[in-house]
Amino acid sequence: MEQNDPIALNRTSWQNFFWNDVPLFSCSDKSLEELYGFRWFLLKFSTAGDDLGFFKYPVVMEGRQAYQTYCCYSAPFMALDMNWATDAQVGFGHIANMIHSAYEDGRFPWYTSPRTNRVNLRHKSKTGLSLLPYTARQHYLIHGNKEMLAEIYPGMRKNSEWWIKDRDADGDGLFVIDHQLETGMDDLSRFDDNDPTLRYDAIDATSYAYANMLAVSNIARILEKSDDEKYFYDYAKKTKNAVNSLLWNAEDKSYRDRHPDSKELSQTMCITTFYPFFAGIGTELNLDIFRKHLTNPEQFWLPYPVPALPKDDPNFDPTGFWEGPSWPAATSHILEAFATSAKTLDRSLLPDAAELIKLAADKHLQPRADFFERYNPLTGEPLSHFRDYMHSWWIDIIIRHIVGFEPQEDGHIKLDPLPMGLDYFLLENVNYRGKNITVVWQLSDKPKKYEKYPVGYSVYIDGKIIHNDERLERWVEE
Repeated sequence: MEQNDPIALNRTSWQNFFWNDVPLFSCSDKSLEELYGFRWFLLKFSTAGDDLGFFKYPVVMEGRQAYQTYCCYSAPFMALDMNWATDAQVGFGHIANMIHSAYEDGRFPWYTSPRTNRVNLRHKSKTGLSLLPYTARQHYLIHGNKEMLAEIYPGMRKNSEWWIKDRDADGDGLFVIDHQLETGMDDLSRFDDNDPTLRYDAIDATSYAYANMLAVSNIARILEKSDDEKYFYDYAKKTKNAVNSLLWNAEDKSYRDRHPDSKELSQTMCITTFYPFFAGIGTELNLDIFRKHLTNPEQFWLPYPVPALPKDDPNFDPTGFWEGPSWPAATSHILEAFATSAKTLDRSLLPDAAELIKLAADKHLQPRADFFERYNPLTGEPLSHFRDYMHSWWIDIIIRHIVGFEPQEDGHIKLDPLPMGLDYFLLENVNYRGKNITVVWQLSDKPKKYEKYPVGYSVYIDGKIIHNDERLERWVEE
C-alpha cells in the first residue's frame, strides 16, 4: 500500500533523511531541538539542481520568492551547516558549484540561476563578499577529503587573487568595496554622506579577505603547494597587521571603516565592528570591544540581538531596514566571533557567549522555529514579509559551541562546550573523517535521559567510549 501512497513515501523519505543523512541532536531545551531540526528541514526542502544548467551540483536556494537563487554571499552560510551532512558530497557540491559558475577573472557571481550567472543587478561588479574558501577549509576539517579540495582549489585561489588585485590595489592589506550592495548589507550607513559607491576600506571585506586567504594558504599546504601556501599566508599576515594598526580605534575600543581620501576612521560604528574576531584577526589586546560594546545593553546587547546599529546611534530604528533590526546573517558572524574568542582568548567571557546564543536563538522561536530576513531587536517581531530565509547558520553553531565538538586539523577530537545550562544533550551519527562520532552529556544529579549512556560528558568513536568526565569541560584527544 505504501508504494502507491505519496504521503507515506514522503514521510519515509523524511524519516530516512533525519535518521541517516544528518547528525541526530536532542537536548533538554526543546526549542533548540526544534531549531536544529527545522534548519535541516529547510536545507533539504530548499535544495535544487544537480546537472541542471549552471547548477552542476545540488545547491540550496537562499530563500523564497525572488530569493530562489544561488548567491555568493549567502551560499557559505548554508555550506557551514551542510558540511555536517553524513555524506561529504552534500556540503562539497554546494561549495563547488560556485567554482563552475565563476567568471573568467575569478569573481564569484552574486546571483546564479540554472539558466544564467549574469542576473541583472544594481552594482557593476556583479559580485560581492563570499566566505566560500573559508567554508571549503571547514569542510575539510570535518571530512578530510583531499580529492574534493583539489577539485575546487584553483577556483578558490583565483578568487582570492582577484580580490587582492582589484580590491587592494595599493597593497596596504586593506580591502575596499566598490558598492555597498557588495556587502550584503545594502543601505547600512558607514559614513555621514552615505554614498553607496564610496570605495572605502571596509572592515567586513577585509575580514573576509583575511579568512579566505588564510584558508587558501591552509588548503595549499594540504595539497603540497608550498609557493601558494607562503604567498597567501604572508598576505593574510599583512592584512591582520593592517587591520589592527589602521582600522582599530584605540580610544573607543572598536574597529572602524576607513575613508579612502581622508584616511580617517568612520564616525559610525556598526555590527561589522566585531567581524575581525570572526575572521581571527582580533587579539587579546582588542577584547575590550566585547566588554564595552557587545555586552552593553545601551548598544548591541538587546533582547533579540544583534542589531545592525547600536541602540545609542542617532540613526537607530528597530523597524527600519539596516538602521537597527537584527539580521540573522550578521548575527551568526557575531555568535561565532564571540564564542571562539571566549574559548581561545578569555574564558571568563564564556557565560556571556552562551547567553548571546540563547538570546539569538529566541528570536527564531516565537513561538515556533522560523527564519525571517530581519527582526525587531527590542521585541523580536519578524519584519520581513516572507519566511524561510536562509541567511544564517545554526547547525554548525549548535554542534561546535553547544555540544562542543570542534573538528581539528590533525583529525583528533576536541570538546569545548559553552555553559548553556542544559541538563542533557545527545549528538549522534556524526561522520568525522569516516568515523561515527557520538557526544553525550547527562547531568549527574538529574534523572538519566539516555539509559544506554553514562552520566557526565562522554564521546564515542564507532560505538567505543574514549572519554568520560563528570564535568562539562574542555577536553582534547591525545
